[in-house]
Amino acid sequence: MGVVARLRQPAEPDSELPEDRMARSPKTSAFVILAGFLAVLASSPLSAQADPPAVLSQPIVDKFARDLPALLGELEALGRDFDAEVFEAQDDPSSFGPALLAGVLGKVGADAGVREILRRHGWDDGFWEVYYVIFSGVYVATMEQAIALYPELGPAFAATLDPFRATIHRDDRALVLRNLERLAAAFDRVGESGDDESGDE
Repeated sequence: MGVVARLRQPAEPDSELPEDRMARSPKTSAFVILAGFLAVLASSPLSAQADPPAVLSQPIVDKFARDLPALLGELEALGRDFDAEVFEAQDDPSSFGPALLAGVLGKVGADAGVREILRRHGWDDGFWEVYYVIFSGVYVATMEQAIALYPELGPAFAATLDPFRATIHRDDRALVLRNLERLAAAFDRVGESGDDESGDE
């Protein structure tokens, strides 16, 4: 269930390639936050040089990596295993894009129980911006690695990463890349948290 495991790997080359925020309504805040990324994408072509707003900092990345396994473990116990939804959505890379990912996160973020879990971990609705950027950055990096290994995947598959790149500030992407191993380990621990933590507690 980790980053590598929960990011759907591309098919073999000859197969078919498939954040005041807390004052906002709980029903709409997550959607509004995530919609900002999509607005950036829609308002400028992918070839434009302007970056979307930066979201990350090293302390934010540190907190995210530290909190993610326990936080998502609680969400899964609540019945909001959106990690599985995101994983399944990757079946068809041609349709898996920023809008689909933001839609999944927006639905989960509107849940009052989810918002309470986030508060207990010191997050507000801005968590979903952070999750979106980090997930997207790791997704792009992982797929780029796959393309480097299998160049025969071709330019059509590589082009499916462009919409994600267009919604991530270059400094945010650099932070993700510098912390890629830690972030991958944090996502990996999500899948193992049930076994590791339940045995200790």
